[in-house]
Amino acid sequence: MLNQAIDGRLSASVSFLSDEADVRLITRLVLAILAAATGIGSVLLVGVELGPTLGGSISINEVLGYFGISAAFILGLRVVAGIVRDGVV
Repeated sequence: MLNQAIDGRLSASVSFLSDEADVRLITRLVLAILAAATGIGSVLLVGVELGPTLGGSISINEVLGYFGISAAFILGLRVVAGIVRDGVV
């Protein structure tokens, strides 16, 4: 190996996301960020008082907001379930 370095023939091969654990980590990270962003946006949407209504007192913003909160909750549960299943963060 030292001779290869001296002769200039030493090489290394590095591959991004070649390990399955790296892929799982990136997937969990993306899902967690997506869940947090969806949850925050949905909570802000529920608080908006302007906009069209579906009936007498329910606005479309509230319906979309509560739908987004439930979607964020499901995404968050998926991240937690993956961590619990694999036993590693």
